[in-house]
Amino acid sequence: TEPDGEDVSYYVDWGDGTAAETAATDGNVIAAIHVYADDGIYTITVTVADDDGGTGSGSVHAAILNVSPVAWDDSYTVDEDQQLTLGGDTGLRGYPLRYQAGTAKALFTVEQRYYTDWYPFRLFRVGGAVFADAGRTWGRDVTGATSDGWLGDVGFGLRLGSSRSAFGNVIHIDLAFPLVQPTDIDSVQFVVEPSQQF
Repeated sequence: TEPDGEDVSYYVDWGDGTAAETAATDGNVIAAIHVYADDGIYTITVTVADDDGGTGSGSVHAAILNVSPVAWDDSYTVDEDQQLTLGGDTGLRGYPLRYQAGTAKALFTVEQRYYTDWYPFRLFRVGGAVFADAGRTWGRDVTGATSDGWLGDVGFGLRLGSSRSAFGNVIHIDLAFPLVQPTDIDSVQFVVEPSQQF
């Protein structure tokens, strides 16, 4: 509302050739949403008009970037090489390799590491770890199956750090116990994998 009590209207020209739209207002805030058909640099112009025919306008340039599409539908599946997995080789050590798959995942890991001075034959340093993992996937995998929900495990393991390797690899040898144990998996998982971290 103008100082003299007249109502004002706000119009937004998005600069892409579509018709100008009336914008909603909340106090001194103008609210408007627009989806561009393509990326580019657009000049957005906001015009204010009162009942007496008075107008004023202001413009701003916006760089719109073309973002890859994201599927929000649960019926969407991905190719086998693009799916996200959880299991013994991807952070959830108490479950078989690639036990869960889907289009999104979450993984939480807590690990306490122990270092020793043991250096057998001057070939590798020995350490240990105690850990807990929790995670899940969302969406459907390539077979159309859905996630089993949240899974968790606890375990312990050895860390063998090679001092003779050019790559500085560490061998992780872990025993993990699933906290949520479906009937189709063993009660303990044995995982051996190389890593760049102790």
